[in-house]
Amino acid sequence: MIIGTHNGTFHCDEVCAVWMLKQLPKYKDAKVVRSRSSDILADCDIVVDVGAVFDHSNVGMITIKKSLQKPSQS
Repeated sequence: MIIGTHNGTFHCDEVCAVWMLKQLPKYKDAKVVRSRSSDILADCDIVVDVGAVFDHSNVGMITIKKSLQKPSQS
């Protein structure tokens, strides 16, 4: 199994996501790949905290997406 996330400085959101996944038997021994290349991330079994388009049909993508951000209503 391969968990994908962005490269560069790690932040608490992807650290938490990777840690939580590694608590599951399915991802316990998963390799973590860090990249922003869509070609590299396409080979991952699950991708966390990378991308900017929410696609519910892509169940292998767990992330906070820019497309989900809504302005606050006052």
